[in-house]
Amino acid sequence: SRKVKFPSNVGIDAEDEILVIEFDEALPQGEEILAIEFQGTLNDQMKCFYRSSYVSNGEKRNMEITLFEPADARICFPCWDEPAYKGYSWVLWEKH
Repeated sequence: SRKVKFPSNVGIDAEDEILVIEFDEALPQGEEILAIEFQGTLNDQMKCFYRSSYVSNGEKRNMEITLFEPADARICFPCWDEPAYKGYSWVLWEKH
């Protein structure tokens, strides 16, 4: 069973555009789960994560779309979006 660990400090490095998460003790090597709760906003600018619409069978339908240029994903949600840091990420969207 995994032990839940909470950070001792969380900050933002604005120059490098990264979130810094510090723990009092070293984290074990291997696969772990990092859970981050955050809020984002859909925009209408056709960049990053935005809303749009289309017509299907005469009915207008709404949709959310992602369109990321390099390093844009971090604007929408916490992630490693540099090509050198390839890995698996899961994002669960909850609409309010």
